[in-house]
Amino acid sequence: LLVTVEVEKLLFLNCYCFVLASREEGMARVLIEAMACGKPLIASRVGGVPSLIEDGVNGFLFESENVEQLADRLKMMMSRPENSVVMGKESFDRMSRSFSSACYVVKFRMMMREVIDDLKTDEIPEAWVPGKVVMDEIALHASTGGVFSEKNKELNVRA
Repeated sequence: LLVTVEVEKLLFLNCYCFVLASREEGMARVLIEAMACGKPLIASRVGGVPSLIEDGVNGFLFESENVEQLADRLKMMMSRPENSVVMGKESFDRMSRSFSSACYVVKFRMMMREVIDDLKTDEIPEAWVPGKVVMDEIALHASTGGVFSEKNKELNVRA
């Protein structure tokens, strides 16, 4: 089933809360999407999920595969609509502080400054000629203003 972004947003906006009952998870982007729609969250305590949910603040965590805990968290969420509204607002605020485009740009700039500061050398590597930066295993997103070539692992920066 292919769902468009518009349909996905409508589904998020029309749900009461968002539940992610995973056995394993990395950084669950779907939780960030639900947070962007101001939804309180219920998710299993796996992988990167606890970094997105502060238990009892913007949602609830439960142990993976513990159906009783999941049912308990759902009952808590459904029985206190006023708390769910507050949790949803907190989800949106956390997403805005940590995952907005502006936040991404700030963090990317900080990372680049750290890389430059770490060079601490007067010599410029031969490969670092104007307009060309050699990248080992880093694939840059097109939004950086460059075009990445996986074949030769070079970023040709637009001047």
